[in-house]
Amino acid sequence: MSSSYCNSQEHLDQEILIDIDEDENVKQDCDLNVKILKVKKLFKCPVCFSGFSSKKTMVRHVRKHPEDKSSSYQCQFCDRYFCHKSEFIIHTRIHKGTAQKPYKCPCCTKCFSLTKTLVRHVRIHTEDKPYQCQFCGRNFCQKSDLVNHTRIHTGERPYQCQECNKSFAQKGNLVVHMRKHTGEKPYQCKECSCSFGQKSSLDCHIQSHR
Repeated sequence: MSSSYCNSQEHLDQEILIDIDEDENVKQDCDLNVKILKVKKLFKCPVCFSGFSSKKTMVRHVRKHPEDKSSSYQCQFCDRYFCHKSEFIIHTRIHKGTAQKPYKCPCCTKCFSLTKTLVRHVRIHTEDKPYQCQFCGRNFCQKSDLVNHTRIHTGERPYQCQECNKSFAQKGNLVVHMRKHTGEKPYQCKECSCSFGQKSSLDCHIQSHR
């Protein structure tokens, strides 16, 4: 490994500190008050700049990069390095947009950059639903839909508002709820200056212009 890389690694060890945000909310856990901690990913890989929450994980990741950068693949858009050509090609498609979506749906005009995304999309047309709920037997096209549905049976609400402690089963519902606290209204009427926190509210408002 080159001396310049070692020097940058030593500099990284000296300069980077773990920045921890302490949530003001406190949960009861075995009759003890435990503060919820959020650890930011401040340990950066000096080769590809990926972020990690711990030094140990970052060091393990760095070992995957070849010592000789000339044998790796560098992205011309963001300077990230990749050990494998396949990973490099997939990453490059993010920058090139729709021009780099070689996998076309045989049923419609949509294109995708990854085969797994295409397979997931095609199930909409074929109505293939391989994921079944163990509680009620209902089937779903995507695993994420099954996970969200299962929470109806289990009562799990993993997404909690940090302002009022209200919990939600789906992340999207938490995002909408947070707008009540922040006052954010991203949906704006094109006919007037009115803005709304939910798209459904905007749709109802648009009817008043017709």
